[in-house]
Amino acid sequence: MNYQGISKKKFYYHLNLMPVGRNLANMVRNVKRKRVEKKPQAAQNEVSAFEQRNRPVSAEDFKTFFCCKSYDIISEGRFRRHMMYCREINDNWATNAQRCVAEVGARVRFVQEKVKELESTPCLPIRHVCELVTAMPLPPLPKDSICGECVISKIKSNNNMVIQKRKNDTDRMIVNNHYSHFLICLWVANKMEYIVRNYTRCEFRTHLPAPLEPHPGVLSGWLETQDDEKDINSLCKAFSEDNAMIDKFHVAFNHAISHVTLSIDKHLQSSANQ
Repeated sequence: MNYQGISKKKFYYHLNLMPVGRNLANMVRNVKRKRVEKKPQAAQNEVSAFEQRNRPVSAEDFKTFFCCKSYDIISEGRFRRHMMYCREINDNWATNAQRCVAEVGARVRFVQEKVKELESTPCLPIRHVCELVTAMPLPPLPKDSICGECVISKIKSNNNMVIQKRKNDTDRMIVNNHYSHFLICLWVANKMEYIVRNYTRCEFRTHLPAPLEPHPGVLSGWLETQDDEKDINSLCKAFSEDNAMIDKFHVAFNHAISHVTLSIDKHLQSSANQ
């Protein structure tokens, strides 16, 4: 699947059911597909370390990553401890699970390294915006457009959004809405583990008995009144069999990594030619 070539409409469709991004699907509707130039055959045969880290995560590896993070939330950390123990005794399933988690982590670090390449003077404003976005607990959604000068393009307009870590922070930047898709992709690429964990917590609440109100200790309290092994297994099975949802996360993650990487490369090339 060509993750860079998918439209923004499809990208937001795959994000639509994520609790932290329910409003993303209504933001963009029509975009042009980007064309990727074909490499010479000789260049295609040489797979560099850069290309290895930039290649899409396979559906199978991402599903394993997704399940590991979901199971850990459902079991309140017991799954990770069990997996690490099995990894130490060279159990094959744990070794493979650890590899899949590391694969996703490597892509996230790759994007973070790309952001650090924005160190020249013309690139510093966008680097500062990127660093602020990756520290935000929620995605940078353009809401009411405000008038001001974009810190990246230095162009004044009334089609801007405010980027700030918290609502009342004085550390804030005005960015044109033109950059919103890039910034959302950057946030998704860096926050995928957080998104999966948050999604699991929200979905778990739908399995709670009616008298129980969601709060930090409700999972422990509920499981204490149930058959631990039976109920944890049933919940884990429900998450692992939701292939349609996992596929949405998978497509969104790969597209975000690809879009951010190519956008930064294009920006660096443009700055070098100035």
